[in-house]
Amino acid sequence: MSTEAFKGRPLGGTLSRDRSAPAASAGRWPPVAVGALSLGLVVAGIALANTTMGLQRAFVGSTFWTDSLASFALAGFGTALIWKGLKVDDPAASILGYAGGALLWMGFFEWTWRYFSVWLGIDPLMIDGQPVLPGSFLLIQASVCIFLPLTILSVANKDSRCRMMQWIRRVFRLQAPDTRGNPNKGDPARVAATETIFVIWFVYLLNISLYDPRLLGASQNVYLASLAVIGVWAVYLVSRHLRIPSPGLSLRYAIPTAYLLSILIDGSTLSGLFPAFWIQPLQYPIAASSMAFVFAGCVCGLLQAGKAASTA
Repeated sequence: MSTEAFKGRPLGGTLSRDRSAPAASAGRWPPVAVGALSLGLVVAGIALANTTMGLQRAFVGSTFWTDSLASFALAGFGTALIWKGLKVDDPAASILGYAGGALLWMGFFEWTWRYFSVWLGIDPLMIDGQPVLPGSFLLIQASVCIFLPLTILSVANKDSRCRMMQWIRRVFRLQAPDTRGNPNKGDPARVAATETIFVIWFVYLLNISLYDPRLLGASQNVYLASLAVIGVWAVYLVSRHLRIPSPGLSLRYAIPTAYLLSILIDGSTLSGLFPAFWIQPLQYPIAASSMAFVFAGCVCGLLQAGKAASTA
C-alpha cells in the first residue's frame, strides 16, 4: 500500500567525488537481507497477533470484564512500547512503534468491533438464509466513511513520513500546504504505529469486501480476479522493498507489504493448502509458538543491521 520508490544514491555525493564511499558502505548489510528480516518480522508479528487474540478468547474471553481487562492491558502495553520508541533511535524505534501499533489495534479496535456490534444489535449479513458476515465485520465495514477522511487528512500533511501518503501525493500530483517551521517532523515510532493501525484497518476493509457477496465476493471469478490484482500489487511492493538498505525504513515499508501478503496467505488457507495455525494455537502449539522465535530472530537481525549501518 505504501509504495514510494527507493532511489539508491551514494551518501555524500558521487563516487568520483567521495573516494571513501565504498569503504563507508562496506559495513552495511545487503538490502535483500535487511528486507527479508523486516518482512519476516512483520509476517511473524501478524501471526503472533492472531495467536494472542485466539488465546485471549480461549482463556479469558468468556466474560466481558476479564476480556475487557485483557484487551486494555494489551493496549496499555502497546502505548508503553510506542512511548519507549520515542526515546530510541531507528530501527529500534520502528520496531517498538510497529509492535505498539499492533497491540493498540488488538486492545482497543478489536474490543470495539466485538462488543459494540452486540450492544448495537447488529445482525449478521444473511444470504439465502445463511450467515455470511458477522455483525462485527459489518461494523468495521461501516467505518470506511471514517477511514477515508482520516486518510485524506494524512495525505494533506506535507511533513508526514508515511510511505503510503508520500506515494499517493506523488502519483496524484497533490501539492500539500507549505508547513515549513512546523517542529513536528514525525518520530519513527509514532509513524510506524500510525501506519500499522491504518494498514490493519485498510486490510480489514479489503478482506471483508473480498468475502462480501455484495462486493468483491459476488462470484468466484470476481474473487479470484481480485486476489490476482492483490498478488501483482504484493509482488511489486516486495520488489521495491528488497531494495531498501535502511533497517528502519525497510521495516516501515514492510508493514503494508506484509499485511497485503497476509490476504494471499489467508486465501491459501481457505483453499486447504495448509492450516491457519496462527488462529488455532491450541491445535498447533509448536507451529504457532515458532512465530515468536522468528519474530525475535528478525528483531535481533534488524538491530544488528542498524548497528552496522551506523558504524559504517
